Parts: sequence; C-alpha cells; structure tokens
Amino acid sequence: MPQLPTEPGPDPSGDGVVLEVLLVAPGGEPVGRSPIESVLVKFPADRSEPVSRVQVVPEPSIGIPPVSEDRVVSAYVEITAENFLSGELIVAQVTLSVEKAWLKANQIHEWSIEFSRFDEAARRWKPALANRVGEDADKIFYSLVVTDFSLWSITGSTEPPPVICRVDDMRISPVRLDEGEAVTIGATVTSLLGERAEYIAVLWLNAALNSSQTLVLEANESADVEFLLRPKKGEYEVRIDQLAGRFVVEGEGLGVFLWIIIVASVALLGGGVWWFTIGLRRGRGAMSIGRCASQRLLEIAYWPGRFIRWFFLLFTNLRRGGSRR
Repeated sequence: MPQLPTEPGPDPSGDGVVLEVLLVAPGGEPVGRSPIESVLVKFPADRSEPVSRVQVVPEPSIGIPPVSEDRVVSAYVEITAENFLSGELIVAQVTLSVEKAWLKANQIHEWSIEFSRFDEAARRWKPALANRVGEDADKIFYSLVVTDFSLWSITGSTEPPPVICRVDDMRISPVRLDEGEAVTIGATVTSLLGERAEYIAVLWLNAALNSSQTLVLEANESADVEFLLRPKKGEYEVRIDQLAGRFVVEGEGLGVFLWIIIVASVALLGGGVWWFTIGLRRGRGAMSIGRCASQRLLEIAYWPGRFIRWFFLLFTNLRRGGSRR
C-alpha cells in the first residue's frame, strides 16, 4: 500500500496541521533542479510559510563513510529547517524523484530506492525504503516519512530490497468511544534481519499522515508500538504499515446526561408516588379522597416535567454556545 502524499490542511482528528514547506536553495532563491519534489510537515499548531533549505551536495564531507558497497548513489541532498525548530516537527513526508535514464544506465531496480539519513551521533547511514507513488516521461516519484532533516543520500541497487520488518497484530481500543476520550492504536513490529535495524512506524489517519515512532530492534527482536489519540467526533480509518482498521467517536457525554435524566426522574416519581399514597391514607371521605387523588396526580407529574424541561433548555443553550465558537 503506497504512502501517497498527504494533502496540506488540518489533521483529521484536530491535532495539528500539515503544511507544505517552501523549498529554497542556500542563497534563498527557489530550488531549481533537485531530486526533492516536495516536503510536507506536520506541526502541533498553525504555522505560516515554513521554509526548508535544500542543497544538492556533489560529495559528502571528508570523514563521512560511503553508504554501502552494493548500492549506487544517485545524489546527496542536505535539508535544513529555516524558520522552525526541529522540535516543532511532529513528522514529515518527503516526495523525491529519480531519473529513468539513471535507473536504466545503472540497471537499478525501481523498487530498491532508499533515502538514507546520516546519523551524526552514530556516524553511519540509516536507510529508509521509499515507496513508488508515480511517474512521468522522465522520472519516477517516491514518497517516504522522515522524522529529521539532515544529510541524506538517494541510492539504488540492482536487486529488490529485502523485507526489514514484519508488522502484525493491529489493536484498536476502544473501537467506539465518546468525544474527549482516548483511543489507542497499536501493532507488533518484528525485525527479520540478523542485525540491529531501525524502523519508523507511521500512523495514517483517514489516509493522512498523523504521527510516527522510531523503533530500534535487535536481530529478530519484536516490539510493540502504540499511538494515543483524542480525536473529534467522526468515523476514522487508521493504518500502520499494511494493517488497517476503523473506530468511531460519538458525541461528547450524551450517555451521562441521559442517565442523569433517568435517575432524577425515577427519584422524583418515586417521591411523588409516596406523597400520593400518604395523602390517600390521610384523606377523609370519598369526595376528599377523589379531590386529593387528582391534585396529587397533577403534582406527581408536575415536578419531573419541570425538571426535564429545565434540563433540555440548559442542554440546548450549551450546544448553541458551542456552535457559535
């Protein structure tokens, strides 16, 4: 299932906003010919004109090791945030392109393209497999989710890539909840390599990029990944890797209000019945009993009716006030 580019706009759950980053070259002018086609970034709040500088690097700096002996480098690209901090970036989606002529000249398998980030602390390249999302006459387009901007390499190989991790056992709890409550979406990730591997687990919400978590797994190790959301009212489809599920968020607290009505009405009716019974016992004569009974019946119905009317007036005013905001 391809990671299609997310549309810019508010997050479907109301948690943050996705904006398309304005790409500029180091001198400040718009980026010309570059393998980076677009960058979409999710922020926790509204932003205006986020900028990222993109530079195609002919060769990495001295001291940076080669990517891998069995991979062919298409380009080195340096991406840096311009007017936002790395801590503000929740997750980003990069769309890149590779020339078909380069693929053919080097006999590169089109599904083997990797976008690898150089980790300064570990002093090594950390690959992320890019997903093919389209093509035109000259280029093939790929998309992938990243969690940091730095020096990246775009590489390919003659063979299709091995499967690094397996994702299974998707869990959604609860599948039906009230607005304001939390839902947990989780899955189990298992490394299929005989060495340490890094896996970026991505949560998609209604086909839009929502958030991600990075797992570092030892050889053949399994680990659970969980995402916690408090979405607005609506129906949602979620996906982690190839696993998909659904959950529904209903109106806020309606069940609690109904229970208040039921309990209060039962209490008032019970009190009215008791009052009515005592009145009958104390009444004198058939006529007085009849008058007492009719009066008491009206009083029994009066107070629960007043309470229910008052409650619904209050609830209607609260909803009108919320809609004005």
